[in-house]
Amino acid sequence: TSIIISHFIFLLAALTPASVPLTGSNKIKLI
Repeated sequence: TSIIISHFIFLLAALTPASVPLTGSNKIKLI
């Protein structure tokens, strides 16, 4: 399960910078 979690975190880290200009303040709501 730890492999899946680390893979999910990797995907999240890779997608977050790309989605910041699109979501804007929504990223703050997600956190």
